[in-house]
Amino acid sequence: LNQALKWDLIVRNPAGLVTAPTPDKKPLKTFSREEVKQFLESVQDHRWYPIYVLAITTDMRQGEILSLHWDDMHLKKKNLAVRHMIQLLPGRIIADEPKSAGARLPKFCLHEPRPRRPRSILERTFTPKSYRR
Repeated sequence: LNQALKWDLIVRNPAGLVTAPTPDKKPLKTFSREEVKQFLESVQDHRWYPIYVLAITTDMRQGEILSLHWDDMHLKKKNLAVRHMIQLLPGRIIADEPKSAGARLPKFCLHEPRPRRPRSILERTFTPKSYRR
């Protein structure tokens, strides 16, 4: 409507007369340090443990974590590049550009690689030694 106003197609922008509703701001519920520790211990042997670790310890979004590739990992530099992201929409998955540039890896994530190639890069890099059989 602002463009129509600039082109003199309308005299006044009717949207300017409307007061936008203010959303209710609910406090963000987060885990305490103890709750994080307890949660990670409880899922330590789960195959998605690496995803949980990244979600808790980095600012990465779900679509960024789930779209990691092998060449995104830089273990010597102790970081990973966020080059892709996916969006899970009803009935489809869309690849898109990420909003983050990268993430620092927590020290406890940097384990020696397993001798066999794992199912995913996350399992290779972040699984605890007790999970590696």
